[in-house]
Amino acid sequence: MQPKLGAPLASEEQARLSAVVTHATSRGMSVILDPHNYARRRIEDDGWKADHFIGTTAVPVTAFADFWGRLAEAYKANSRAIFGLMNEPAGITVDAWLPAANAAVASIRKRDASNLILVPGVAYTGAHSWMSSGNVQMRGIVDPANHFAFEVHQYLDQNSSGTTPNAVSATIGSERIRAFQDWARENGFTAVLGEFGAADNAVSLAALQDLCRTMEANADVWLGWTAWAGGTWWPQDYMFNLGPTKDGSIRKQTQILADSAQRIRKA
Repeated sequence: MQPKLGAPLASEEQARLSAVVTHATSRGMSVILDPHNYARRRIEDDGWKADHFIGTTAVPVTAFADFWGRLAEAYKANSRAIFGLMNEPAGITVDAWLPAANAAVASIRKRDASNLILVPGVAYTGAHSWMSSGNVQMRGIVDPANHFAFEVHQYLDQNSSGTTPNAVSATIGSERIRAFQDWARENGFTAVLGEFGAADNAVSLAALQDLCRTMEANADVWLGWTAWAGGTWWPQDYMFNLGPTKDGSIRKQTQILADSAQRIRKA
């Protein structure tokens, strides 16, 4: 989107993105725009060879703020465009990430963009590790429009990585989000569960149902969720595939999510 720091957005890439945003939002959907960079990026100066963290000399906080200011300017007229500051910051401390996030928020609002902003924490923004990773410091986010929510991710396997199909238990989802959920409520924050998934086995499906029901029962905290992984490019045998099976049948995981979405709409 912005190959050179501080430069205008790449017109060809912006055209591709705008086509998707327009297609989705004109049909009543909302879209989350996020740089999928884990709080780092590559630059032309070293031939794109190394990842540089936001807040370093190579990629200063001002460059991150500039990117978000330009993206906000491009999509501020579309209220269904949600600004996700960064996918899963990792390898960076909360002391370094918080000022970068605040700079991005300030840059967005300086463009008179009132869009909802999603703010992640560090350590892959895991709900289960929100307290232990120091993300409680993220209460220091400053949004002049007060229109933001925290984005957390949560998987159900042994190490919360989402790399195996086996959920720890039928209640592991609600257990892992509970501390974060309580913290958000106590501090008057809202949240989005921006990534989670379940495989097609009895324990995982029960855990997915439990997780959805928990978010529904705590709607004062949870604005909504986005599940991993939709789209036709996922292999049919990928454990978290939410697309139809080869014969066109809806997957069990997708049915649970669809039922939850329908309950939320009726609430």
